[in-house]
Amino acid sequence: MARRSPPRPIETVFAWSGGRRIHLLTWSEIGERRRTAVEHVASRIVDVDDLEGALSRIFRRPVQRRIPGRTTPEIWFEIGR
Repeated sequence: MARRSPPRPIETVFAWSGGRRIHLLTWSEIGERRRTAVEHVASRIVDVDDLEGALSRIFRRPVQRRIPGRTTPEIWFEIGR
């Protein structure tokens, strides 16, 4: 029997403050309503801590920032399952 590889997160990129980008890693595609909500808060929130809280409220899941192995000036968040 062939082994299945473990599920991999899906990366979605959004424009953010000062020309930076937000990278979200989710376990499924982001629906249109959540995508719109993320774009809305990203256009209004400048502080990364406030953005983390807003993402947690949008997805109703824990959000992890500063993912190991991602060393770019961009902001990375992983949305919990």
